Amino acid sequence: MSWLIVTLFYTAWYIMPSMESQMLTYYKITPEEYTRIFFSPYLLAGIFAIPGGMLGDRYGFRVVCSIATYLAGILLVLRTFVHGFLHLFTLVALTGISLGFLVANLPKLVSLWFPPEEYGLASGIYVSGMAIGPAVGLGLGGLFSSWNIASLLIGGTVLGSATIWTILGKMPSPAEELSKDTLVEGMKKAIRSRSIWGTAIGSSAWLAGLVTLLALLPSGLQSVYGIPKSNAGILASLISGSGIIGNFIFPMLSDRIGRVNPVVTLCAIGGAFAIFLGWMFASTFYIWIFLIIGGMLEGGVPPLLLEVPAAIPYLENPDYSVESVAGASGLVISFFNASVFFLPSFIIVPLFYPHFTLIFFVACLLLSLPAITQLMIREIGVKAPSVPASSE
Repeated sequence: MSWLIVTLFYTAWYIMPSMESQMLTYYKITPEEYTRIFFSPYLLAGIFAIPGGMLGDRYGFRVVCSIATYLAGILLVLRTFVHGFLHLFTLVALTGISLGFLVANLPKLVSLWFPPEEYGLASGIYVSGMAIGPAVGLGLGGLFSSWNIASLLIGGTVLGSATIWTILGKMPSPAEELSKDTLVEGMKKAIRSRSIWGTAIGSSAWLAGLVTLLALLPSGLQSVYGIPKSNAGILASLISGSGIIGNFIFPMLSDRIGRVNPVVTLCAIGGAFAIFLGWMFASTFYIWIFLIIGGMLEGGVPPLLLEVPAAIPYLENPDYSVESVAGASGLVISFFNASVFFLPSFIIVPLFYPHFTLIFFVACLLLSLPAITQLMIREIGVKAPSVPASSE
């Protein structure tokens, strides 16, 4: 049920690009205003992930996720009835609060429902919703001729899922006996963790690199290599599409070998190298092969990194408990989302545009950065060497 809610949220968000022309007419906004509207949830998701995680520690993820889903559904329905840039921007941006609350609490759900040896697969399932949702949204948009009908339908579906979650969602029996951390204590424990900071920095760099690629690769392929617009879009989608496969394969590989960090290194460096080769060989058939391989490898990075907050109670550190997971993941998700808002828009594009080869080189460097930041992260695999808690 949690996976379905995440998938529906991203579906509701990414139905917008495929219906951009209808939105421009319906709301009387410009393409530049539409772009700001589309990316606005990332900023508030980054800001509210930390308090969302802390509230999850205090009141439990079931309560927090129910409220977040209801809020998202209401905002998605209301966006149908407003007019003009400011009103639409406000409503869409506010959905970022729900996103921050939902995603920050998913690692806690994983830590409560699954044993450590199954964290990889469980995280892969949740992360796949963040890839499947956009794919479904982009596909659904072409089936609607009217934006208001599409917006009402998807908003109502999210509201319905919130009701089902409230009725059917439940905590596993061990969670009912857990004491609740205070809001401040949950964050204090996360801030003291070198592993959490390594995860936050690595995941934020990775997502900024990925969004830069997906946003600029189609236009780069058109302007540099003369590839038609339709084909350029398909080529860019290969990265995210094949990444869904990586969401499952590499967490399962990690679970099988009992190690996480070596798999992160393989996926981050190998995927970035393959994607950049795809750009360099874009005029040949090899671009298809390189982008599929690169996307599949990079798809293994986010679920493996998001295992770290879920594994905190098993790191043999007495300062941590299951109740602290949401606070730790809130810190990670804040960096994760804020990076998308700031790095591409205020650093990468202003400094390097329109030099696409340099832009994609920087983006691939960001994709590979988790291979370095994982050195800060204590190995959490079931076959990890035993080390003193103080090393954390």
